[in-house]
Amino acid sequence: AAPPPPLHLLGGGAAEEAPHAPLKMDARRAGALDVLVKLVRVIGNLAISPEAATQLVASRLLAGTFLALLSEHSVDDSEELVLNVVSTISNLTFYEGAKDNHILLGRRVLVGCLSPLLLCGQEDAVAEAARCFGNLSRYADVRQEMAARRVDAALCILLDHSNSAVLYSAAGVLMNIAADEAHRDELSQHDNVGRVVDALAHALYGGEASLAVILLKALFNLCAADAAKSRRAVLTPAQAAVARDAIADYLST
Repeated sequence: AAPPPPLHLLGGGAAEEAPHAPLKMDARRAGALDVLVKLVRVIGNLAISPEAATQLVASRLLAGTFLALLSEHSVDDSEELVLNVVSTISNLTFYEGAKDNHILLGRRVLVGCLSPLLLCGQEDAVAEAARCFGNLSRYADVRQEMAARRVDAALCILLDHSNSAVLYSAAGVLMNIAADEAHRDELSQHDNVGRVVDALAHALYGGEASLAVILLKALFNLCAADAAKSRRAVLTPAQAAVARDAIADYLST
């Protein structure tokens, strides 16, 4: 449908208002967004199948469309669309072995699109973004881009989150970053190690074994000694005691 015609000023007076034009525009936009959400949701469901996903990730058009949607829409104005796009991208970035995965070819651009979501006020968006970073952080160039954008610091802050899905995904990404010697030292600075230890203790005392395993792996990677270098102790005596006591308490139950 054509947009409403412009209003004309007649004889210096005020133009007559077309009262329904803005509502019609809003309705058209809402309808278009609804169609987009449904299409993205279908693609996300198809991406669960490895056979279908192989075809989807080979599409440059699809990859470019998803990047454009994330660049042009925010959680504030198009929450459902953004959530479904990020969730679908998470599904598609899972297939790292697929030939010509154009979603993964744009992975560094994705870092810029996803990083603002980590500290937004929408819990589902935070969880989906963290889950997507779990796949993307397997790549060295992504970890470099994440470090440049301080995504690692944001992930450490998320270790205080009350949502278990956010915690689990954030811990997994930190485990990947800590395994990278190029970023391990930076990640072990500030209060980051303390946050990992506190999250580990909380998970162990709360009986969340699967989360505790991921956090233990992240902590192990942070503490991994580099034989070629003389490295400072990552854990303070107090932090080591907290981790040791929590592990001992869990094993004794």
